[in-house]
Amino acid sequence: MKIIAFEVHRTFAQVAVLENGKIRDEGRLELVRGHILKFAERLLSPL
Repeated sequence: MKIIAFEVHRTFAQVAVLENGKIRDEGRLELVRGHILKFAERLLSPL
């Protein structure tokens, strides 16, 4: 299971992912529609 956490600010969100017992820092995500859609596509793509 993959758990995604967002710390949301006005213009960006700090993103972390918990998967297989390990936390991974995904960095900042600008809160702009195109950036959010690209991030979502990455989550849906197979590794």
